Amino acid sequence: MPAFEAESSQFGLVGGMRQPSSDSAFETPPAGLFSPEARKGRLYIVAETDPSVARGRDAAELVLQTIRRLFYDDGSYSVTSALRKALVAANKVLYEQNFSAPPQRRALVGVSCAVLKGDDLYIAQVQPAQAFVLAGGKLRSMPTMHSASALFKSGAVGASLSVEPEFFRATLAPGDALLLCSSNLAGLLDRAEHQHLLREPNAGDLAERLAELCAEQ
Repeated sequence: MPAFEAESSQFGLVGGMRQPSSDSAFETPPAGLFSPEARKGRLYIVAETDPSVARGRDAAELVLQTIRRLFYDDGSYSVTSALRKALVAANKVLYEQNFSAPPQRRALVGVSCAVLKGDDLYIAQVQPAQAFVLAGGKLRSMPTMHSASALFKSGAVGASLSVEPEFFRATLAPGDALLLCSSNLAGLLDRAEHQHLLREPNAGDLAERLAELCAEQ
């Protein structure tokens, strides 16, 4: 058993108005001792779509649900392997949907997936996506430079038959933190500000401060 209990908080913005949760975010609720969620770890996903595409919201939901279902259905004991298979499957489903749609209705998705299993953190990303991890007093940004919307035209989920997720792993301890967000949020803060925010002892306070920063912008 881990020596700490993880807490989380989320928010979304719709038309500039703050929402207590986001249709583009998913997290596994606490599970029973012998459930698939307990065996594979707690899954968090944030999806990002091009706001100019009409079907972006539906595409994000399709990707979220496919990843969630296939990650937990996979029989592998390897979290990384299960994440890879789930992302490859989500890419295939969205690519096939896009293939039969007119160009103006083809939606692409960037995604960050995080799995917390005990004190082990696993992250898989397909850009555009952004994650920050504060572990052992050190801040890590993934990707190193925050993503740009132009990436929706190349390596995002649904763009082609193949997809190449990037992976990261860390060991967490009490006081460490993870932030998953859309790529445009990453540009609002410099490295020192990110590190200061992630030292917030309460996840709700961290989300509140981020929402305030978004409102200021």
